[in-house]
Amino acid sequence: MRTQIETERLILRNVSPEDYLACYKWCGDPEVNRYLIYTRYENAEDVKNWLASRNEDDPDNYDLGFVLKETGELIGMGGILYSPKKDVWTIGYNLRKDMWGKGLVFEAMSAIIAHVRQIRPVRILEGQFCKENTRSKRVMEKLGMHYYADSQYVKADGSRVFEAETYRLEYPVAEDCGFSKGNHWFRYRTGAFILHDGKLLFIKSKFGGYYYMIGGAVHLGETSADCVVREVMEEAGLETKVDRLSVVTENFFKGRDGVFDGRDCHVLEFYYVLSIENASGLKNVNDEGEELCWIPVDKVKNADIKPSFIPERIDEILESRSILHIIEERDR
Repeated sequence: MRTQIETERLILRNVSPEDYLACYKWCGDPEVNRYLIYTRYENAEDVKNWLASRNEDDPDNYDLGFVLKETGELIGMGGILYSPKKDVWTIGYNLRKDMWGKGLVFEAMSAIIAHVRQIRPVRILEGQFCKENTRSKRVMEKLGMHYYADSQYVKADGSRVFEAETYRLEYPVAEDCGFSKGNHWFRYRTGAFILHDGKLLFIKSKFGGYYYMIGGAVHLGETSADCVVREVMEEAGLETKVDRLSVVTENFFKGRDGVFDGRDCHVLEFYYVLSIENASGLKNVNDEGEELCWIPVDKVKNADIKPSFIPERIDEILESRSILHIIEERDR
């Protein structure tokens, strides 16, 4: 995924084919490659082709280059990759040999994991290392990971079978801020106004065909700003930045269809205006199978959008720099 993170000593950024000579310094090093699953690159041009084949917009892959601030050199790569079938994030990293023993991998991986956890639900973090590779074992231990199982992996060319250990870190399951009592259902949630090329992003409900904003329940211990960024990534596959808090809503309505059908719903909602650099990673549907679609701003007023204040006050919402407080009770 395209992103950039800064730590005390490093800039973590996406790599490109232009970085091939720097990458070859570790991709072609037999010592760096000793315990890796892929075979050593014999020439720099092969590294360039590999870099060109990578999908930097993959929302499940946060693999970044490590740039040393002091010199501006690209000295390694690493990140975490999500497997939806296993619901596990796998950790991996490479570092130029002359940079070993300085704590740089731990610094980089800590920052990447923390960044991803702000925008994606990370339930299990997993890593595998050859039992001989005590350096990787120490990195994973410093990251809070613990022994999970003995394992094996095979070099890509079949030249060696590695006796390995798998380490894991399991994070507690996040709980939503909300409760139910009798027929009443309460949630504290967020919503996102994402404006791009004169259009706003909506979800088309599979219940009734109306549109609503991307968003979701705030987790216990989570800020509403962190929540809205996380929800957009989960539902739409877009990495966003918060521009401003736009609307605070007390929304009362009678549930329609789904798990809320007939329930008396009371939702406290914080709506944020978010910005995106590009929409290339946008999903077609969310995890519920609902369509994500762009609606031109000048068409919003006449669209069937819930809550009702959105189409009615969309110009004020987008243009005002003040935070609007709205109590919505018409759909009780």
